[in-house]
Amino acid sequence: MSNYLAFRQSAAVFAGFVLASIFALILSVVPAQAQDKVETFTGYLIDKSCAAAIKHDHNDPTQRLKDHTKTCSLEPACCEAGYTVYAAGKWIDLDAASSEMAQKVIRASKKAKSHMCKITGVFKRSEFHASSLSEVN
Repeated sequence: MSNYLAFRQSAAVFAGFVLASIFALILSVVPAQAQDKVETFTGYLIDKSCAAAIKHDHNDPTQRLKDHTKTCSLEPACCEAGYTVYAAGKWIDLDAASSEMAQKVIRASKKAKSHMCKITGVFKRSEFHASSLSEVN
């Protein structure tokens, strides 16, 4: 009979351990899902190289962004740096795949300057991973 009680006690401890492990796993997954919140922004699309100069020159970058040209954004030295979007008063750096999408949008644009875009995606670390990126007028 004492073996039976020892077995039940061990089983109860093991079951408690399994439940605690499952609970810990669930808690570790929830914050990761919260970070993957899909967001949408509309703003000026520009290469990171020129954006760096604009960030340090003016308090309000809007006029410089409006004047930035398609030709400049497609220069090899500029487009290799990747792209960023200025929206809602902040700079949103695009990841490599999103920067490729941005370059295609700029190439296809009929506008010579002032590229406004709408981006939808998620932030991962310090970069925005776009699921869609399109030009807006």
